[in-house]
Amino acid sequence: MLLLARGRVYLHNRDSQNTRLAYEQLLDRFPSSSLLAEAIFSIGRSYYIDYDYTNALKWYDQVYKDFPNTKQAELGLYQGGHAHQNMGRYQEAISRYQKLINEYPNSNWVYGAHLNIIDSYRSANKLTDALDWCRRTNKRFSSEVTGVTALFNQGKVYLTSEDYNQALTIFTDLRNQNLSRNAPGATNRSEVEFMRVYCLEKLGRTGEAIEGYLAFPVDRNSYYSNRATLRLEALNRDAKAKAIVNNKFKVYLESAQRDLSSGNYASAKNSLNQALRLSDSRSNQELIEMLRQCYNNLPNYKRFLTYSLDNAGRNLLTTRSQSTRSHRVLADELIFLGLYDEGALELRAGSARELANNSLEKELFEKDTLASSSTIESDCLVDVSLQGRRNSRGRATFSTTNSYSMAVYLNRGSHAFAAINYGESNFASALPGDFRLELLERNIAELIYPAPYRDEMTSAGRAQNVDPRFMLGIARQESRFDVTAKSLAAARGMFQFIPSTAEAIGKDLKVTNFNQNDLYLPPVAVTFAGRYMGNLFAEFKSNPYAVAASYNGGEAAVRRWMARAQSNEVDRFVIEVGFQESKDYVYKVMNNYWAYNQLYREDLTPYVK
Repeated sequence: MLLLARGRVYLHNRDSQNTRLAYEQLLDRFPSSSLLAEAIFSIGRSYYIDYDYTNALKWYDQVYKDFPNTKQAELGLYQGGHAHQNMGRYQEAISRYQKLINEYPNSNWVYGAHLNIIDSYRSANKLTDALDWCRRTNKRFSSEVTGVTALFNQGKVYLTSEDYNQALTIFTDLRNQNLSRNAPGATNRSEVEFMRVYCLEKLGRTGEAIEGYLAFPVDRNSYYSNRATLRLEALNRDAKAKAIVNNKFKVYLESAQRDLSSGNYASAKNSLNQALRLSDSRSNQELIEMLRQCYNNLPNYKRFLTYSLDNAGRNLLTTRSQSTRSHRVLADELIFLGLYDEGALELRAGSARELANNSLEKELFEKDTLASSSTIESDCLVDVSLQGRRNSRGRATFSTTNSYSMAVYLNRGSHAFAAINYGESNFASALPGDFRLELLERNIAELIYPAPYRDEMTSAGRAQNVDPRFMLGIARQESRFDVTAKSLAAARGMFQFIPSTAEAIGKDLKVTNFNQNDLYLPPVAVTFAGRYMGNLFAEFKSNPYAVAASYNGGEAAVRRWMARAQSNEVDRFVIEVGFQESKDYVYKVMNNYWAYNQLYREDLTPYVK
């Protein structure tokens, strides 16, 4: 049925007005249809995503009343509970969830109903009732992820009441549970271990807390490894903890010095990693130079210290075939002028023709070229698939250095999507997680963490009081800087704005004749992102963790999670993020942000090694 198909598409794309129009027409024209339950529920859902919870409840109640034996009736009860929660009517929400549990005991949403009752009691600050439901839920679903999540919630309730001894007991018990299962509100092993150490710190057991934070291996891609490092830095600034921190620092430094003297570079590296987490800025440079010495003697690290880049400029004309020389001359001129994207294409064209003229490689070249785009708009490196091919004499005919150089020059021309694809494929996966970014070959670092559209990013950041490095962290996660990206939900551009959000920001910016496809233009996308993030930072008091969660999960959800945490501490907030996707998003965006802070100043100029 056409109306049904339209309604589903509109709802999937969060076009609530057209969703209602399609389903209301279905109700009017086909009053005896077997699809009425879906239509009624979907109209309610369209109001829900518009934050019009009063009207959403009317339709949810209707589907429950008219079609009680359908999945839509069950889901209407369940989401009706969410609507009451969002309106702050927690007892009404609890009643809805209990009704679902009693009337539909085999429903797929019974698990979530139990956990949402706990959340509702917590939001109502009825912590005794919340603890009771945590225990009941854990007992009923003890071996299932719902039971483990209830136990985790019990720990969070104790944190809210600042009963850190009880919270420590819960987080310690959770270490024995299966923490590898994904579900709404579920936890994970790193989170549990970090919160256990957090409780030790709150209880004044500083030595144990320092040992616990140090137990998180240094890894730039691990959120809780980075959070542990930040907690150690905070303890180093605390007058009561500083003596313990200094003693641990000396132990690691002396161990590193001994290992360096004996040539045990791997062990020295590990000790220096820990010493750097405990040092003050005055000793950092000395430690980093010691770490460089370790890297120079460890093959998996040394390879990333330097990497050869093809020099390009008008003084590099070489003796090659006429066609190749003409491409190279043009490439040199363009790159000399700073036109890196066009220059990289000419450099590629010359190398590609040279390869094609080699009879041993011609067939391979033609096959790979046919599979690749030849336009700059595609941000595609034709030669990447050919790197490392060798002729019969063992000499590289199309070098890794050459494709690397083209990726670097494309990156300098703000073609970050091509750069990061190359950087992640060729370097990031092999780069050790504990490699210090300030020691990484600068061009490789910028291929993995590009900073395109610097003028636009810094301008938007200044105008909206947003750190441009945070904006880069968001764009890197949203689209890998693909300016042409479009999701199944019609989110467009490198910042992936859905239509309703883009329309709201356009009105906020007083943009006339705004078209959704304008979001494919980087200056427009950056301007919109700056305003949206500026609004979020203003609401959430300059808390990047909350802004990241909001960018993915929505402002309304973040308000609930922050209220439930009853704390301004970021570690207390992040564990409250109830959507698995949003929590993972926070982890990744913050990892990006920390990496960009190590590589770039706030005006996006690079730190010099």
